[in-house]
Amino acid sequence: MLEAGLPVRAVSEVTGFPEILDGRVKTLHPHIHGPLLADKDNPAHLQTLAERNLLPLDLICVNLYNFAGALEQNLDIRDCIEQIDIGGPTMLRAAAKNFHSVLVVPDPEFYSRIMGELASQHYRVSLALRRETAARTFRLTSNYDAMIAQHLAKVDGASQN
Repeated sequence: MLEAGLPVRAVSEVTGFPEILDGRVKTLHPHIHGPLLADKDNPAHLQTLAERNLLPLDLICVNLYNFAGALEQNLDIRDCIEQIDIGGPTMLRAAAKNFHSVLVVPDPEFYSRIMGELASQHYRVSLALRRETAARTFRLTSNYDAMIAQHLAKVDGASQN
């Protein structure tokens, strides 16, 4: 994102807390999820953000850890589980739940359409596209979880693959 000239802040700068446990915990924080779940049509939500010095979010774009790639590499189970994204799906689902206030971008397939709407509609995106990306988000995270569950169910203690 920096290469594209977009202003970017590190998650640790937003949360005031470093990532821990070898990167397993970075985004699971109220300073991230508060703005993701704040209903911008609800004055009480906006007041809470203001009281906590949190800026509302307009857009969240997440590319999940590549668990399918880990499976293709036939990694052992301990290495494979390190490619299970927890914070990414959580942020995607939070934004999708709140699609009327936050645009969720779950897949690079949407990049050009979103950029087109942002350019043509004075930095706004239609509710129809927001709803479409929210629905795609829930399908994506559901399929992601199903892939993980299927792999874990077939892993036996002896093979570790």
